[in-house]
Amino acid sequence: MSNNQKQSTNQSASSVIDLSESLMRLGGDKSLLLELIDIFLEDAPELMAKITRAVEEENTTGYSGLAHRLKGLASNFSAHRCTSAAWELEKQGRSGLDADPAQLLAELRAETEAVQSELEKYRTSFSTE
Repeated sequence: MSNNQKQSTNQSASSVIDLSESLMRLGGDKSLLLELIDIFLEDAPELMAKITRAVEEENTTGYSGLAHRLKGLASNFSAHRCTSAAWELEKQGRSGLDADPAQLLAELRAETEAVQSELEKYRTSFSTE
């Protein structure tokens, strides 16, 4: 991958994730970053499915806790929009209000999918270097 392609990948990902910030927090350990990426790519779809079920079942405690877990996973990549969406759903679940979480769930799903997409691109580009 050329430097221009790497720069382009970093710029496109910058609004969704910030891997340079992640690497800095990890002391530059790329193997640890790749391990965290693999964990996210494996766990996020399952967490989203569980969050969706909990929302459908109106299990506020369930989706609040699951959103908290997803927020933690996403924070590893400085995925601010995803962590914010997870936080909003977590807060709504904790408050026990009768508000409809459907919009928050849709936002979280979209942001989680965006993070997954960027991480998959990074994972692929890293393995072809």
